[in-house]
Amino acid sequence: MITDLTRRDLVDLFLAYDPAPLASFLEEVNGHRRSLGIAWWGSLGDDCAFLSRLYDLDALPSTDLRFKSAREDIWQHRENNADWDNEWIFFDARFELATSDEKLLRFLAETIHPEVRADRAEVERLRTEYNKILRPDRVEIRQVSTMSGRPVFGSGAAAPRTVQPQTLREAIGQAVRESLSAGQVEAFCDELGMPPLPDAS
Repeated sequence: MITDLTRRDLVDLFLAYDPAPLASFLEEVNGHRRSLGIAWWGSLGDDCAFLSRLYDLDALPSTDLRFKSAREDIWQHRENNADWDNEWIFFDARFELATSDEKLLRFLAETIHPEVRADRAEVERLRTEYNKILRPDRVEIRQVSTMSGRPVFGSGAAAPRTVQPQTLREAIGQAVRESLSAGQVEAFCDELGMPPLPDAS
């Protein structure tokens, strides 16, 4: 089950994700600020084009008395007035992203579908970010098929990690070397109850 905490972390990711950190840094140095966040509709260009792949927007009701369907709502508030923020989709009960694990996972997988997002490097970066957040809840976005040689994703139980002991030892050693001074390493080893190193004499 995907927890509310995980759902909040995903919304935060969609708001704060930086697709090009180096470009953002350079622009900030030059006094500009890039807009952050994941454009979940990708190359489809608008919300309706993307959401129509997952929902029947004409069958979903409007929340605005002036309109008949979700499609009309979205056009009014995203295209005409532009008064809904990008993360509106996560809080609109009609789409059930806050209540249905299946629909949330389908939504995430669709954001990296090859017809939605063509840049393979960007797709892999997003999938990695999604899975960092999802794996504590024991689910992940994974490849389930291909389309014209490009991966198509779905979801499933997170695969168990298999890490060789030597790889783990090396990673721990590297992390200790990079984050602690020699004196701190000695204090750290003392905290772990490791015996002191023998005298070099």
